[in-house]
Amino acid sequence: MATIKEAALEVMRRHARPMTFREVYSAIVEAGAYEFNSPAAAHIVQIQIRRHCKGVIQKDSSPNKIFSLVGKDHYVPLENSKAALTRYSSIEQDLLEIVQRDHDNTSQFANDANDANDANDEISLLTLRSSIVTTTKRLIDARLGQGKFRLDLEKIWNGRCAVTGCKTKAALRASHIKSWATSTDEERLDGNNGLLLVATLDALFDHFCISFSEVGEMLISKYLPKDELLILGAHGRLRKVLNAQQSNYLTVHRARFQIKELEINCK
Repeated sequence: MATIKEAALEVMRRHARPMTFREVYSAIVEAGAYEFNSPAAAHIVQIQIRRHCKGVIQKDSSPNKIFSLVGKDHYVPLENSKAALTRYSSIEQDLLEIVQRDHDNTSQFANDANDANDANDEISLLTLRSSIVTTTKRLIDARLGQGKFRLDLEKIWNGRCAVTGCKTKAALRASHIKSWATSTDEERLDGNNGLLLVATLDALFDHFCISFSEVGEMLISKYLPKDELLILGAHGRLRKVLNAQQSNYLTVHRARFQIKELEINCK
């Protein structure tokens, strides 16, 4: 059975949006993530959440700050808000900009809706808000290697690693070719900007310790220990010829790989 803290983190990750502690409590109960035996269960959830908030003094803590989990058991202030409720969000650091942007945009739409003069304006604003929320979820799924982005890669590579041919789903990762940080939202969701790789190759590819030539041959960093190449599976080539879009993304990755060869040690 999970602890209250683990249950709270899990439901916040699932919702991927700011939540009040009462919303977290309700989500835990609905999901059956924890069996409460106390009549003050909601209050216990609040205590558990605040106990893991970095820099928060419980008795003096302002109730109008939004917090975001940027690592395990690690909260930091996200922004000041006039909202009456404290809201928390359980997300990874590199998803922070997405959720915060969604929060800002949807808040603006809510303000605009209040000023709308007719039903058509309000419907248009609600449609825009829905679109942003949908895009946000797709981006989060793409960053986590899930959702449509992963499904697209599985289709492109027939459910197998682009190098080894491994088809064990649990061992495969949806890896972006052009890095997440330097990609546009459209590129982040583009199936052509990805390779389906086994976990070890995904890690090496993500850290620019390997790349691929124009004809698909694996390029290996001179800093990788030669006696570990076989263990890491750092050998071989791409199993199929890339299309023009995939090749363009790979050109960007290869350039970063070549620069890194002059800068860092992959050990």
